[in-house]
Amino acid sequence: MTAMLRIESADMFYLVYPSWLSVGLPWQDIERAAASSESTKRFTRVGTHIEAEAWSGTLGGGIVRIPCEMGPQLSSLLRVGIDTGHRSNPGLVDPVVGDAHTLRTHVLRMYAIPSPSIIRPRHVEYRCPVSPEHCSAAGENVYWLMTFPRGTKKVPSGDVMSSIGVPFGLHMEPVTPPAALNTEVDAWCSDHYDRHWFGVVGASRDLMWNYAVAVYCGLSLAATYRRLQAIHVVAQFENPFNCRCRWNERHR
Repeated sequence: MTAMLRIESADMFYLVYPSWLSVGLPWQDIERAAASSESTKRFTRVGTHIEAEAWSGTLGGGIVRIPCEMGPQLSSLLRVGIDTGHRSNPGLVDPVVGDAHTLRTHVLRMYAIPSPSIIRPRHVEYRCPVSPEHCSAAGENVYWLMTFPRGTKKVPSGDVMSSIGVPFGLHMEPVTPPAALNTEVDAWCSDHYDRHWFGVVGASRDLMWNYAVAVYCGLSLAATYRRLQAIHVVAQFENPFNCRCRWNERHR
């Protein structure tokens, strides 16, 4: 039986803290709070004990996993905005249903809450759309497809991608995809873009985790690789869905 990606738990939030986010609660404080049984109380309702986990990325920032019951308090506790609409991620556009809806509402980006002060400089944000794409030609493999405008010279190397995946338990390296997979992707990936394929290997077959890491990677890399167009998580999903039709309309 093909080992497909699936959503293993829909009762957790994955909060992506981009490497360049520099306001609100510092990442180091969030990481310590997630790791400490005492500090974890900062992420709970009064009298309720829950466990949070944090993974620090090599580029800065990282990913926090926290139970959904914390949703109403997250923004005020962390002193950052929680992007439930994926302003930074037009890869998942309305309407989305089923697993796509779960990804959209459970993998959330932290962002700077605008200050009313006209003295403070405007906080710079970087964006990179990320979309999950079910492709039967992927077989049992998981791929990331990174796209750049044709002729882009500055792209992440295999070493850069490999180092990014390590803290999250994923190994990524440049690969040549099967011809059938490239053909399947031709239907929705514009030929105006150079394609950079990476094979992704890891113990987790959780679609939500793979997607969260891709969102972290895309947002963080966008600060250095300004021409990064998008990242697509390409694999077979237990409940097949994709964003290719709308992606095709928006980005061709």
